[in-house]
Amino acid sequence: MLESRDITFCTNEGVFNFRVAAIILHNSKVLMVYNRNIDQYYSVGGRCKLRENTENAIIRECREETGINFEIDRLGFIHESFFEENGRKYHEISFFYYMNPLDDISLIGKNKVDLCECENLVWVDVNELSGTERFYPEFFKTELNPECREIKHIITVE
Repeated sequence: MLESRDITFCTNEGVFNFRVAAIILHNSKVLMVYNRNIDQYYSVGGRCKLRENTENAIIRECREETGINFEIDRLGFIHESFFEENGRKYHEISFFYYMNPLDDISLIGKNKVDLCECENLVWVDVNELSGTERFYPEFFKTELNPECREIKHIITVE
């Protein structure tokens, strides 16, 4: 069934991804996924599926990756990213949503979650992001602001 396919496609020139990502803040910390195989932190989230809107996608991804339910607070960022990985050029568009937990946040990761064996959820101090290497997206280091109500459009070319 086509509706279950991730929105990613290859062309002769590269790969396009359409993603959603969560900004989950608690006690001056942001919830990130740490991948020990590549020594990198990245935001909770994933690709939208065909015919799935970004709001439903981020709620689904948060549940799959944290094991608890969330609601959307607001859209915070639209990120266009142009990068190369393993010799392939990528064009990625991501919607970053500030999220609020509907369940007890202390349950994060205690239920079955959709992470591979090399990944785990970690709380990273927002005030220490600038010193953290291998952090995606980089703009979290300077742009995260739970008080800001505007939607920021960020373009990254690597």
